[in-house]
Amino acid sequence: MFSPNQLYDYLRYYCHTNKKNVEVLHFLTNGSKHLQDLSVAKTPYISSENNTNTEEPHLFRETSGCFSMFDQEPIDIYAYYENSYQQLKDKLPQNYRLTFSPEDFVFSKSAGLYNPIIGVSEINSNSVKMFKNNFHIPVHFWANAITSKHWFLHYKLLTRINSYGSKRFGSYIRDTSGTRQYRKQLLTFFKTQLLSDIFCPVLQGQDNVSSCQSASIDWPDHNKFDIHIVPETIFDTEKTHLTEKIFKPIVMYQPFIVFAGPNSLQYIRNYGFKTFNNIFFSSIELI
Repeated sequence: MFSPNQLYDYLRYYCHTNKKNVEVLHFLTNGSKHLQDLSVAKTPYISSENNTNTEEPHLFRETSGCFSMFDQEPIDIYAYYENSYQQLKDKLPQNYRLTFSPEDFVFSKSAGLYNPIIGVSEINSNSVKMFKNNFHIPVHFWANAITSKHWFLHYKLLTRINSYGSKRFGSYIRDTSGTRQYRKQLLTFFKTQLLSDIFCPVLQGQDNVSSCQSASIDWPDHNKFDIHIVPETIFDTEKTHLTEKIFKPIVMYQPFIVFAGPNSLQYIRNYGFKTFNNIFFSSIELI
C-alpha cells in the first residue's frame, strides 16, 4: 500500500538512482506553517556555529534542485511569510525591512541554480500563481487521496449495515480556527435548525476530539445518520482543495453535501467519483 512517506522516499530514490541533483523536502510536522519544518529527512547536520546537531532544511537549495511538497494543508503564503519574517527581520537592513513583502518572500525562495519545484494539492489558487510568477514550477497531485487510501483502505473489510440511521444528517467538526472559522456559523445553523435531526459529536459535548481522528472512522457511525455534511478545511476562497474529509462519507456508504471551495464536486468527478447533484438539486428546487 502506497503511503505519503513512501511517496517521498520513492521520489528521493528516483532522484538518487538517476543521478538527479534534487533534494525532496516535506513537512516533518504535518500541517506546519513554518517553512523551517520543510526538511529532506531527520538527518542531523553539524552546525558550523556551535558544532551541535541541528537540522538545516534549506542547506541544499542554492546548489541543487529542490522539490518542496506542500501537500498537507492549503498553501498559506501569509502565514509562511509572517513566521519566517519574524526570524529574518532583525537580520535585514532597516530600509529593506520596510519593503519586504509576501511577494518578495516568495521570490527569495527561488534563489539557487535551478528553479525549485513545488508539489501542490490545490488548483485555481492565487497562492500557486504567486509561486509560479516567481520562478517556481508547480506540480499538482491530490495528496490527501494518497493519504486517505493509506488511512481508510482497511474499512472495506468491515460489514456494512443496510438500514436507515436515526438522524437525517451527520457532521464531524473539530477545529474552528483559521480558515475553518466558517464552521462556527455552520454549528449555529445546526443548533437552530437541525439540532433534533443531526448527529454531531461537538454538539453532544464531545469537545476534546483529537486531531488523530482525521485518520480514523468510528464504524458504527455509518448507521447513525443518512446524509454526511462535510465541512472542509477551506470554504470562502477561490482555491479548490479537498482533504481526507471528503473520503469519509464515501468509505461510510453515505451521500454527502460538501462545504468547500468552488468547483470541488467537479474536481472529484474528474477523478471518476459520482456525486449527487441530481438528487440534491431536485430538493433545492422544491424548497
